[in-house]
Amino acid sequence: MSKTQKQHESDVERIQEQIRAAKEPISLAKRSLHSNTTRSSEYKKSSFKLPVDSLNRIISIDHKRLSCVAEPRVSMQMLAEATCKEGLIPRVVPEFKGITVGGAIMGCGGESSSHRVGLFHNNCSYFDIVLGDGSLVRASPDDHADLFYGSVGSYGTLGVLVAAEIALEEAKPYVTVQMHSCSSGEEALKKIDALMHQELPPEYLEGVIFSKDFAIVLEGNKSDHQEGYLLKDAPLSPLYYQFVKQGKATFSMPLVDYLFRYDRGAFWMGSYVFSFPILKKLLCEGIFKLQKPKPLSGRERELFSRPANPGTVLRALTYPFSASQPLYSLLHSCEDWVEERFMIQDFTLPVATCNKFLETIEEHCPIYPLWLCPVKAEKGPTLFAPHNLKGANSINIGVYGVPKQANSLALLETRLHELGGLKWLYTNSEYTVEQFWSIYPEAEYRALRKKYHAEGAWLSIESKVLKHASRNL
Repeated sequence: MSKTQKQHESDVERIQEQIRAAKEPISLAKRSLHSNTTRSSEYKKSSFKLPVDSLNRIISIDHKRLSCVAEPRVSMQMLAEATCKEGLIPRVVPEFKGITVGGAIMGCGGESSSHRVGLFHNNCSYFDIVLGDGSLVRASPDDHADLFYGSVGSYGTLGVLVAAEIALEEAKPYVTVQMHSCSSGEEALKKIDALMHQELPPEYLEGVIFSKDFAIVLEGNKSDHQEGYLLKDAPLSPLYYQFVKQGKATFSMPLVDYLFRYDRGAFWMGSYVFSFPILKKLLCEGIFKLQKPKPLSGRERELFSRPANPGTVLRALTYPFSASQPLYSLLHSCEDWVEERFMIQDFTLPVATCNKFLETIEEHCPIYPLWLCPVKAEKGPTLFAPHNLKGANSINIGVYGVPKQANSLALLETRLHELGGLKWLYTNSEYTVEQFWSIYPEAEYRALRKKYHAEGAWLSIESKVLKHASRNL
C-alpha cells in the first residue's frame, strides 16, 4: 500500500469517527470565500463543520485503465496538471481552476467536451461515500447504484464524498480551434447541432452569442502542433471572450490554457470590475458599506448590460486578481449586493426549445454575451443533474451579467420549466419549496435519505439551494 493510500485511509477513518460523534447537523468546513457556488453559506452557521481540506490528494493514476483516483478537494488545476505530466487528461475539465472533484460531482460540472461525454460525473466509475451513520460505501452503476446516481447534484445531502475514480484520455500539447461566425443565436444553435451530429464530432464544442445579430461557434481538437495564432494565458493577452470576438478563423492554445480559458475573468464577469461606476458602487455599497445600497436605475442597467472591454495595460496590472478564485472571494464578501444586481445562471434545455428560450431572454432581460455549451443526454437515473431531460441532448445557456429588467429570474425559471429544461443549482433560485418539488422527484430523494442514514445528519437539498426554505433535516 502506498503512503498516499495510507494517508487517505487514515483521514477517512477520522471523518467516520467525527460523523459518528457529531451531535448536530453536519456541513463541510470549507472556506466560504473560495466557494465556486454563488449561493450564501449562512446555513452552515448552526452546524458541525467537518474538516475535509486534507482530502486533496491524487491517490493513483492508472495508464492501463485510463483512470485516476482522486480525493474530493483536488482542484481541477491540480488534476489537469498531474494527469498531463502522465500524458493523460480527464475527459471533462470544468473551466475554473478552483472547482474541485467533489464540487464537479456533488454540484455537477460540464465543459466544451460535454457534447460527446456528458458531465464530469458521467466519466466517473465509482464514488466512495461516508454515510450519516459513519459507514463507508462504494457506489457505482453496478453496486449501490441508487446512491451513485442520487448523489450527483445533491450537494452533499446524502453523504460525504471521500474519493472518486475518474476516466482519462490521451493528452496532446495543443488544442486547435476553428471559428464559425453566425448572424444570430438561432444560426449558432443550428451550427452546434450539425457539428454534434457529424460523423466525427469535434472534441470540444461551444458557442458565444455577442448580440442579437452576432455569434461565434468554436470547434476544437487536441493537436501535436500549433496551427494559426498561438493564444496563451499571459498578462498582456486579451481575455478569452475578447479574443474570440475578434473572429480569427483558426488559432491554437496550450492544452491546459484552453481547458481554463475562462478562468481569467470568470468568463466575462470580471470585466464588470473594470467599469468605474459599478466598481464604485460595489466598493461603497457592497464591500465597505459606506453608503446605503440603492437598486440599479434603468439607466444604470442599460449602462451595465454589457461588460467593460479592458485594455492591455489594465489587464496586465490586474492579472494577479482577475482569476476566478479572487473574483469569487469578492462575490462572497457581498453576496446579497451581487445577487440583487447581477444574474449568474446556467439553464439547460433540449436542443429543440433552446431558441425559444433565447427569444425570452432577448425580450425580457437581454444580457450579452451568452455562453452555449452542448451536453450529451444523461442516461443514468439521476435526480438533480441539469441534463436529465428525458434522454434528449441539450444545450446549456450561461447567462452572466446585469439584466436590463430587475426581478427577471423568476420569469426565466418559469419559462425554462415550460420549455422542458432544468437549471443548475449552484446559484440562486426563486423557486418556492412547492415549485422545487414539483420539478424534482421528492419521494425518491426522501427514500434515499432514509435508506442511507442522511436524515438528521445533513440538511435536505432544498434547505441549501433555496433562499426561503426552512433548514430541514
